Amino acid sequence: MVTTLGDFQVLALLEALKKVDYTQLSILGGDTIKTTTMLKGIGMVKGLYATSPILDAKEFVNGKLFLTKYQDAYKMEPAYGGHYTYDAMYILAGAMRRANSVQPKKITETLRTFDGYAPITGSMKWDSVGEQRYGVVGVYSARKGTWDLQLRSDRW
Repeated sequence: MVTTLGDFQVLALLEALKKVDYTQLSILGGDTIKTTTMLKGIGMVKGLYATSPILDAKEFVNGKLFLTKYQDAYKMEPAYGGHYTYDAMYILAGAMRRANSVQPKKITETLRTFDGYAPITGSMKWDSVGEQRYGVVGVYSARKGTWDLQLRSDRW
């Protein structure tokens, strides 16, 4: 079954399916179900899968170091997708230096042609209308209390 529902809605559906003994199915959703709450559904159906354009920091070469430094500095986990924010600010600062300007128009023009190094995710690129190019989507399976990466779109 493919769903666009949120985690709490899918969990309610799983409870209803369990009551009628209809559990031999797999659920595939987007990042609206790739949550810690949804992990409560492990074992209620044959499989739980989610796709997400936000890969966990630990899935990048420099991600584990980022997580360690962040946790040491702030004594907590970063927000969901926080490593993308960190990289985006790094890229923005680089675009400002390259444009030699803080003017939004000049920065935007530079970003549209900029192949910037992002310290955690590797690189960030945008096209002429501002859409991110080469974004990676991960496919995850809920197992043993966590979301395990099964494959990434940049590696298939």
